[in-house]
Amino acid sequence: MELILETLGLTESAQLLSLSAPGWGANLLRGLANSLKIAFGAFGFGLLIGLFGAYGKLYGGPVLRDLLAIYTTVIRAVPELVLILILYYVGTDLINKLSAAMGYGRVEISGIVAGIWVLGIVQGAYSIEVLRGAIQAVPPGQIEAARAFGMPPMMTMWRVTIPAMMSFATPGLANLWLIATKDTALLAIVGFSELTLETRQAASSTRAYFTFFLAAGGSASASASSAAPSLPSSTPPSSSLSATSTPAVSSSSSLVAVAVWLPSCSLSSSESWIIQRPFMLNLGFT
Repeated sequence: MELILETLGLTESAQLLSLSAPGWGANLLRGLANSLKIAFGAFGFGLLIGLFGAYGKLYGGPVLRDLLAIYTTVIRAVPELVLILILYYVGTDLINKLSAAMGYGRVEISGIVAGIWVLGIVQGAYSIEVLRGAIQAVPPGQIEAARAFGMPPMMTMWRVTIPAMMSFATPGLANLWLIATKDTALLAIVGFSELTLETRQAASSTRAYFTFFLAAGGSASASASSAAPSLPSSTPPSSSLSATSTPAVSSSSSLVAVAVWLPSCSLSSSESWIIQRPFMLNLGFT
């Protein structure tokens, strides 16, 4: 290995990226781990905001819909770097003032928690619109079938709407995941020790800018692409279903079939009811 590196002229770069001193590899790995923690946390927090925000925009009252419209419009219109500065400094200051008013001391907020909070708020605005469009794309016949079986609204949401909308939401959510991984680099502006800041410090100390930023870019892109959700297949099953033949599959398999196949089919109301009834039977709602 040393001979290969010496032949390619990469001996010095390998020493700089090694995990032991004087290499900076351990620092880069620590920054990458922090970036992934924030990306996963912000993406999950944004999904939670997006799911309930989408339902609020579709089925909430006028005041709730107006508030959510203001939230999504403002967050998507303001540059993300400006939002990070505002939410990070203003948010921490408000928490400390509230703590002081309640008689407690100053609160030390973890950088990871603050990063998840800031990016989660930004992700939530985009997730609301992605999930709202996915919910509206679900064929109305599926929701009507669930109501006909007497399913309450929450059960309809978890058992029918969410599985059925995933094939529509997955492309947009995959883009949001990639945006979340890239937005972690903006947290370097507030001094958080993530991959970009660690890379900049290493490059400034050694003057090997190309080596460190190339290594950081490769590791970040590999981590983001490996963790991105894959798109579901829209190929319908080879066997046809009838109203009298109930497929012998488990409930989880039925949910996958409902989520992947049914939204991709153009069915009339009567055909939609015929197709949905076997799945409802397998889900145990008869």
